[in-house]
Amino acid sequence: MSKAGLEKKWEQTQKKTFTKWCNLHLGKRGMKLEEIQEDFQDGIKLINLLEVIGAEPLGKYNKKPKMKIHNIENVNRALKWLKGKKVPLVLISAEDIVDGNLKLILGMIWTIILRFQIADISEEELSAKEALLLWCKKKTSPYDNVKMDNFTTSWADGLAFCALIHAHRPDLIPYDSLSAADPAKNLQLAFDVAEKDLGIPPLLDIEDIVDVPKPDERSVMTYVAMFYHVFASSRKAEVAARRIGRLVDIKKTNEQLMAQYNTRSAEHVAWVKDTTEKLGERDFDNTLEGIKQKIAEFQEFKTSERPPKEADRVSLESLMNSIALKLKNAGSPPFVPADGHTVGEIGSLWAALNEAQKARDKALRDELERQNKLDLLKRRFQQAVRRNTDWIALQRQYLESDDNVDSISEAQTKLMQLENFEKEYADSKPRIESMNSLAREIADAGDKDKEAVQEKDAQVTADWEALRALADAKKAKLQAALAGQDEREALRKRFAQEAKEYKRWEKDSEGGVRDTAFGSTLEAVEECKATLDAEDAELTSQNGAKKASLDALWAELQEKGAVENRYTVLDQKDIQSLHDQLQEALVKRQAAYGEELERQRAMEAKRKEFADLAQAFVEHLAQRKSDIGALEGEPEPLIDAIKGAYADGAPEKEKLAALSALQDEMGRMGITENRHTKYTLPLLDQKNAAFARWVANRIAGLGVEAEGKSTYAGRAQALVDWVDVTQPRMADRAFDNTLEGARDKSAQWNVYKNTERAQKLIEKINVLELFEKTNAALLTNSRPPFEAPAGLAPSDIEAKWSALEADESAYESAVAEELARQEKLARLVKNFNSESGELEGFAADKEAYVDTAEEVADLNTAHLKLMHHDVFDEEFKASEGRVAQLKQCQGEVRALNYHAQDEVDARVAALDTKWAALGEKAAAKRAALQADQEREQKKEDLRLEFADKAQEYTKWARDTQDDVNDTNFGVTLEAVTAFEQELDASDASITATSDAKKAELDGVDARLREAGVAENKYTALTLGDVAESHAGVQSSLAVRRDAYDAELARQQHLEAKRKEWAAGAQAFMEAVAQRQADIDALEGEPEPLIARIKEVYADGAPETEQLEALTAAQHDNAQLGITENRHTELTMPLLSSRSQQLAKHVRNLVSMLSTELEQKKEYAARSAALSDWMAGVAHAADFDNTLEGARAKRAEFQAWKTTEKAQRGLEKLNLGTLFDKINAHAAENGRPAFDD
Repeated sequence: MSKAGLEKKWEQTQKKTFTKWCNLHLGKRGMKLEEIQEDFQDGIKLINLLEVIGAEPLGKYNKKPKMKIHNIENVNRALKWLKGKKVPLVLISAEDIVDGNLKLILGMIWTIILRFQIADISEEELSAKEALLLWCKKKTSPYDNVKMDNFTTSWADGLAFCALIHAHRPDLIPYDSLSAADPAKNLQLAFDVAEKDLGIPPLLDIEDIVDVPKPDERSVMTYVAMFYHVFASSRKAEVAARRIGRLVDIKKTNEQLMAQYNTRSAEHVAWVKDTTEKLGERDFDNTLEGIKQKIAEFQEFKTSERPPKEADRVSLESLMNSIALKLKNAGSPPFVPADGHTVGEIGSLWAALNEAQKARDKALRDELERQNKLDLLKRRFQQAVRRNTDWIALQRQYLESDDNVDSISEAQTKLMQLENFEKEYADSKPRIESMNSLAREIADAGDKDKEAVQEKDAQVTADWEALRALADAKKAKLQAALAGQDEREALRKRFAQEAKEYKRWEKDSEGGVRDTAFGSTLEAVEECKATLDAEDAELTSQNGAKKASLDALWAELQEKGAVENRYTVLDQKDIQSLHDQLQEALVKRQAAYGEELERQRAMEAKRKEFADLAQAFVEHLAQRKSDIGALEGEPEPLIDAIKGAYADGAPEKEKLAALSALQDEMGRMGITENRHTKYTLPLLDQKNAAFARWVANRIAGLGVEAEGKSTYAGRAQALVDWVDVTQPRMADRAFDNTLEGARDKSAQWNVYKNTERAQKLIEKINVLELFEKTNAALLTNSRPPFEAPAGLAPSDIEAKWSALEADESAYESAVAEELARQEKLARLVKNFNSESGELEGFAADKEAYVDTAEEVADLNTAHLKLMHHDVFDEEFKASEGRVAQLKQCQGEVRALNYHAQDEVDARVAALDTKWAALGEKAAAKRAALQADQEREQKKEDLRLEFADKAQEYTKWARDTQDDVNDTNFGVTLEAVTAFEQELDASDASITATSDAKKAELDGVDARLREAGVAENKYTALTLGDVAESHAGVQSSLAVRRDAYDAELARQQHLEAKRKEWAAGAQAFMEAVAQRQADIDALEGEPEPLIARIKEVYADGAPETEQLEALTAAQHDNAQLGITENRHTELTMPLLSSRSQQLAKHVRNLVSMLSTELEQKKEYAARSAALSDWMAGVAHAADFDNTLEGARAKRAEFQAWKTTEKAQRGLEKLNLGTLFDKINAHAAENGRPAFDD
């Protein structure tokens, strides 16, 4: 079936079901829905439905609505009442109901069903829907072939309906003979029995269930809720009886459990406190062996002593929770253990124990770490002492050896060797400081051997510091020997340095002398002479002085026999040559200066010649511009005069050609600037070009002037002509006195204003702007102002335009006034016709009402008829004001001289006549309705009496069934057995009371019939309902008796299940303990032992299998309702905790063995590598029989000792530490010692 088909199907099902449900209630007022989509549209049946199910009137409403607005008012009254009852109506409006929106109508009915039939269903604090489903689950749970999951498919085979009936009335349904393969038969049986024997009308049809893939949930819930209200009142009594049974039956058990808790908690608390105190002790003996022993004892505590106590704590918490639950269920005061023995207080003690354990664990680890560190520190210190002592002895031997110096190089070599010592000495300082640091660490850690360590550290440090004095003495001796060799070298260096500086100075000076730039102007060259002479004198003086100084040094060198100088290649001849070169350069520069002076004088004369010609050209241009500017006249002849005077610029071109030739000659002479004039040839060209542009602009301006004057005259005359033609049109006032004519005039005016007139306004602005632009151009060109032709001046145009605007304004006002008058008259006539039409319709409706004779069959109808007549009176009175307003409108139309005034007057007169007749008929109808009301009131009093008494009995019957339907007779076998005597007494008392109340109601019913009252709107109860309630009480007593027998058998079965689980739990605990003992007994090397442990443990499979079986058994027990077990203190959390302890024990064991295996492998690899290195160490004795060779060998050997050997020595120490760590780990975990 398609999605659309399914949606249509559920809509049809809901429509049918909800229609039957509504008719079930509307039947009490003699009403019936035929078509739910249409029958609620006027709101009458909806209001009656709500009054029946709500048991209260909704107030006045229109019982004969004729207009849609009346229907909406009725439906709104119903919806307002629903909202007052907190019924959510999301997106449902009165208009939706009146318009027949089926989906929203069905949604509204479903909301009403939820509120008034399903909302009061409660079960274990669930929502109404969940509570109804849970109730169905409980009632059908004993039926294996019924799976109650929803309100759709769970009911499809019909067995759920049959099981629900059979669970309460097994005499009505032969359930064992039914089959899920025949759903139609099952449904038909259930529907028939429900209607015939239970009074539940068949809201559903068989095809609503079997012919769809998924029955409609809302329809099924509506039908099932009716079963609930017939059967499900037993829950209240169950709760009450359960509380009584707990108070009576479990008090003794609770007291025993509380005493047991107090005893066990006292022992437990004492152990926790004592253990916490012991864990706080720190009695370490400050030895590595002692701390290892303490760690072994602590490990034994964690693995053996603590776990059982943790299990004991879990058991105590479980016991306390069980006691609290039992006391809460029994309504007893909570159990308060002895001071300090509550679960929370025990938890606090355990928290303190855990903290103490953590602190103990940390203290042990810290002490072990400290002892291991001290051991390593002492071994490292001894190694450092040996290494430093050997190095100090070797250095002392070197510093105390004799040093003979025969040359500077030898002295310098020995000083370099001493510098190497200084470097080694500085490099040795970190080793000494490291040794000192080790000694301090050992002392600070409080080692027992700290005094001997400190003494040895001080001795080695003092020996190292003594090397400093020996080194300083050796250095002073070598430096004195070197000083004597340096004296002769200093003289050579001085000569070499001065010769070098003289050569550099001579080259720089000679380069400066060769520079022949004496200035770029004649004045600059002439001024340079004094500076040049002074510079020559200074250079000649310095050149002689420097040569004399070098000659003196050369003589001193020769005197001391220093015939060679490795610091320079210059000698006395080279110095003389440099001196002569500079003097020759000075003579050449003086000659160059004379030549430059003559050249500058010739260039200055040419500059002055160009300046004079340029100034003459500028003055010529100024005179030419003045001559042409003085010419006058009208534009066209003046243009010809200017062109003749300008002569196409021929005079200017001739003068510029002469200046260009002179410019070229100056360029060839090298002249690049001229201080005698600011003009250059390009600048003179620009001035000539500016003069030419001035002439062209003057000619062009005269042409524009001529064209502007002609254009203005033509456009101004055209504008004036248009104004003269248009102005007479504005005096037209010929209106036809109609709205259409006025609107046409207004439209024509708007078209004129927005097109023709707007265009002419723009033209006026443009014409005036043209006049202004023309005069501005004349002013710019120094021309006389423009005088417009007669009658076309701007002032003439503005005057004509102002006159036109005044006429336009008057015309526009006249058109607007006529249009406003016609529009007002049209509105008044329209309003008059509309209002008079409505009043005439109102009069016709009300005339039909007052002419109709009302039938009053009951008091409610009488009240409603009178309320309806009150509404009529209110509406009639309100309409009189509307008639008055209509007459006022009549006068306003007359004042505006409406052409059809006679028709208006005639309609007003007719309405006056109708209103007078309606008032007389309404008064007569009110008198008749008041008489009907008094008659029906007498019958109503009789109905109330029966309703009160019948409702009181049925309520008592329901409450009694609620009490009787309690099937909780105790939570233990003993309590259920003891309940039988109380059950017998209750049955006898209830039967006697029910019989007496029914007899009283039979008498009341007889008196009602004698009075002739056949129906009662105050109650739906009949004498048959009373008899059914009486039968229901008796049936509930029988059902309770059957339930008691079933509960007794169930408790006997539960007791056997408790004993079975307790035995299984105890067996599990014993098996786990044995498994741990078997694993701990395994021995061997780490790798095969790990494999064996994993094989034996098998990943905890035996424990998992047993726990799963126990968990399944506990789950089955929980399904049976078993929440506690007095036959054992073991719980699933405790069993799981014990299994986890075994798993953790195995993990820790495997982790410890893995660590041991890795450490042993590491030790084997590193020790083998160290052995291979030692076997390969060899130092060849291939000495070359020289001091340098011996020293090189010693340096090589020294470097080997301080690098490669030192690193291997450190590796040897680390291997010792690793070996000790392996054995410490083995001792700590009870493993055999490691033997490499």
